[in-house]
Parts: sequence; C-alpha cells; structure tokens
Amino acid sequence: SISQSEAQYLMDAVNFTFPSLGIKMDDVQSTFSGIRTVIDTGKKDPSKESREHICCYEDGLLTVTGGKLTTFRLIALETLQFLKKRLTKINSIDPRAPLLEQPDEVFLKGSIHDKSTQTKLLGRHGKDIESFLAFADQSELEFIKSTPNLWAEIRWAARKEAIVHLDDLLLRRVRLGLLLPCHGFSVIERIRKIVQVELGWNDERWAEEVLKYKNLLDKSYSLKASHI
Repeated sequence: SISQSEAQYLMDAVNFTFPSLGIKMDDVQSTFSGIRTVIDTGKKDPSKESREHICCYEDGLLTVTGGKLTTFRLIALETLQFLKKRLTKINSIDPRAPLLEQPDEVFLKGSIHDKSTQTKLLGRHGKDIESFLAFADQSELEFIKSTPNLWAEIRWAARKEAIVHLDDLLLRRVRLGLLLPCHGFSVIERIRKIVQVELGWNDERWAEEVLKYKNLLDKSYSLKASHI
C-alpha cells in the first residue's frame, strides 16, 4: 500500500503544479502502489539503475523484463523481432504500422458515435470488436458515470477476460475501483446483475466476493492503509 510519506509527496507535487485547485487528501478517490522491475547492473541504489528493458530467449521461452509503460510499443516491436524467425505468420514488421490489423470502422460508428470511445475500443479489442458489440444491448453502450468505460465492458470482461474474483474485474480489467468515488459501490447492484449472470455466482458467492473486495480496498487501495 502507499505510505503516508508517499501520499504527501504526490499531494505536494499536485498542489505545486495546480495551486489554484486546492486539492486535499479528502479529494483522493483511490491509491495505487506497486513494484517496478529494473535490470540489476550492480548499483547499490536501485533508483540509480537504468529503466531500459531486455529480451531474453531461452529454451522456447521469451522473457521481457525492465522497461517503462511509455516504451510499451518499442518493447512490443522488439518482442516481435525476436519471434519473427520462429513464427511464420509474422511476415514483416513496420515500426510505423499498427501492430494488429484493425477491422472496418463503419459498423462501429453505427453503434457508438463518440470518436474517442471508438478509438479506445478498437485499440483494446481489435478484431474482437464485432463480438464485443454483439454481446451488448444498446443500454450497455453508455458510459459508467464519469468514467470512459461502457457498461458493455463489464459484460465482456466477465465473459471473456478470465475473471476469478470481483477485484479482478473492478481493479484490473475495467478499473472502476480506481476511477469511481467509493470504488464503484454506487453502481454495484448493476454490476451484480451482469456478473452473477455471466459468472454464475449465487448470492452467497457474491457476498463473499464483495467482502473480499472491501477488505482489499482498505488494505491496498485507499489512504486508510497509509495511516496504519
């Protein structure tokens, strides 16, 4: 979980950059803390290590480690270069071209008129976008409150993205637990209707998942944890 000193460090940076907004700790909706992998070159201070990435191929396994989120495309291209000699379906790799062939956008424009949402859905789902839309009714092609997510994404994630627990769905697939006030509990009943149908959870299982989700939020995704 985030520490008190880390939270204050971030808050100071926000207020320095946007002093007129008057943002306070009470305005924080959620927190996130993680560990980044860096390549060990022997430096005593891990913060001094490079943020570069490496690709290692050994005994049929390609391992990519290190790097930054902002270099994801370069990492993807280098990964394809490693695999090109071993996968016959990779013919050529143009650094300027899309990594995946995109489907025709005409049918998507007929369902969703917001251009940024079209771009996001095509970027995330690619050739699966037709199936994505087929699973959703018109009422699910609406935004979930203030987020850029559609209700259809809840159904798709529950059906297709290997959801095992409620926190898989709300913290890692659609991330509503980080984007919405109160971690998504304001819309939890509508989420419940979708999830119970798609995953076959009875009321007892649902109650267990909600409790587990609440406990995880308190432990790792809220400012409460930083005060412990």
